[in-house]
Amino acid sequence: MKKKVRIGLVGCGGIGRAHLNAFMYLSEQAEVVATADIIPERARKYAAEVNANWYASAEEMVRSEELDMIDICVPTIDHAKLALLGMDHGLHVFIEKPLCLKAAEGEVLIAKQQATGLKVMVGQLLRFWTEYRYVRDRYVAGDFGRLLSASLSRTGSAPVWSEWYMDPDRSGTLGLDLHIHDIDFVRFMLGEPEEIYSRGNYYPEPTLKDLFTILQYPDLAIGIEAAWHHNSAFPFSMKFRLGFEKALLTYDSSATPSFLIYEGDAQPYTPEIPDRLEFPPSKDGSMTQSSGHILELSYFLDCIQNDKVVEQNTLADALKSVTTCLEIIRQCGGAKK
Repeated sequence: MKKKVRIGLVGCGGIGRAHLNAFMYLSEQAEVVATADIIPERARKYAAEVNANWYASAEEMVRSEELDMIDICVPTIDHAKLALLGMDHGLHVFIEKPLCLKAAEGEVLIAKQQATGLKVMVGQLLRFWTEYRYVRDRYVAGDFGRLLSASLSRTGSAPVWSEWYMDPDRSGTLGLDLHIHDIDFVRFMLGEPEEIYSRGNYYPEPTLKDLFTILQYPDLAIGIEAAWHHNSAFPFSMKFRLGFEKALLTYDSSATPSFLIYEGDAQPYTPEIPDRLEFPPSKDGSMTQSSGHILELSYFLDCIQNDKVVEQNTLADALKSVTTCLEIIRQCGGAKK
């Protein structure tokens, strides 16, 4: 049996919860031996669940623990700084999306990774989300013929539970935090667009709350929407509608069944999807467990355990999604008016 990867979890909020749950599921590959959070009680709580040590800072954690990797689940403004901290201590690094706030930060991380040879991966989750991965694989195989139309969306109430989301200097707001999911997935599936056109709305305060982007490919325009509505009861959903020559594929995370394929005049069906795991929804509707988190983290752990090159969700690819979203935000007039 391969040695378990010893992990330091940095950031014990919502995404940290999803990652902690995934690591517990992957207990044959991973062991969370330490947690760190600037709110000590959160670090203490998560550590107690896995019998780990806890710290009030990542710096103290990496100095004190014998780790193989750190998992960065903190506000975006600190991603680059903490990734450099990990690599400076000889640790492999998993970074939640988005990679960074500024292109220059990403370039520094790429140079550091190349100099150290350490393994670094970015959590662009849709590349491992089973329904999205299924669509991309079928597209590459040409199973449904040519792609003729496509629209994608991610909408929900504004994340008012943490004030940093609305601060452009800490999160990049809607364009970098939410819109980047679908932008990255379309790039993963189709490559780089020929043109980008985007517009947005600002309400009720001067923060970007709606985004409508068209990615233009040689024979296809793809529409992508992102929205943070100010109505707190409005539920989150992620959707796509992809029209191929031979089939229409639809996904709506808020519907049951969520994934349907329409072929000809036949009734729609839900395909069998390899690797898909079923988990009960959390009481508050947050994403505390998913196949996507488990699959992406398992892939990274396997790269560490077996000394494989990280080929999925690389720094360079993640940086390209960041710069694409920065251009989208620029076209809209900025993250905040």
